[in-house]
Amino acid sequence: MATSAAVNVGSQFCRDCGGHITSRGGLAWCENTTMEGQQQIPRDHCENLGRQRRRFCERCGLRVNGVLPCAEGHKASVP
Repeated sequence: MATSAAVNVGSQFCRDCGGHITSRGGLAWCENTTMEGQQQIPRDHCENLGRQRRRFCERCGLRVNGVLPCAEGHKASVP
């Protein structure tokens, strides 16, 4: 797993690397690695970023700066 803890259920993209999220058993995980996946910033371990520190929108995957809405107008989900 690229994240050490589950991310928000309903998230479609990782806030840290911008890669796709996989849901299993009511939990969601970023599973991208430098060798596979669709992440925009390749890395083996992604942080579980809070909305104040997010780099990518968890709904559309566009780059963002923290809690500011993305270019599509999506606001940061809680937490």
